[in-house]
Amino acid sequence: MLRKKYFSLVELMIVVSILALVAGIVAKNVMGSKHKADIDLTSVKISNIEGALDLFKIAHNRYPTTEEGLKALVSKPDDPDVENYPDGGYLKKIPKDPWGNEFLYLSPGSNGAVDIWSKGPDENPGTEDDITNWADKK
Repeated sequence: MLRKKYFSLVELMIVVSILALVAGIVAKNVMGSKHKADIDLTSVKISNIEGALDLFKIAHNRYPTTEEGLKALVSKPDDPDVENYPDGGYLKKIPKDPWGNEFLYLSPGSNGAVDIWSKGPDENPGTEDDITNWADKK
């Protein structure tokens, strides 16, 4: 008796179903990891900005004003009291969050000496997914 060397339609459908299930589980885990990675990256960028702001304060006895903004970290502000501004500034460029938005800055801050935050994935300020420099300090 000869055996067929082909898969039956039922066997093929079982294999396809198993592959679809595994792909769904992997996709869900990968998408969740990307979201968490973006949030973590945003927190790191905020910490880097805070460090540059601290260097600015040490050199000039003040943080940049809200009007000067984070631009004061990459180019010398118009304030004549800002002397000995380093060539290349305190940052090479102003970073953006993973969603392509600029960080928001307030000085003096409502939650600390300065407030730095990202609007988060929903890109709306003042919502629960904002990523801030004050969330861990309260």
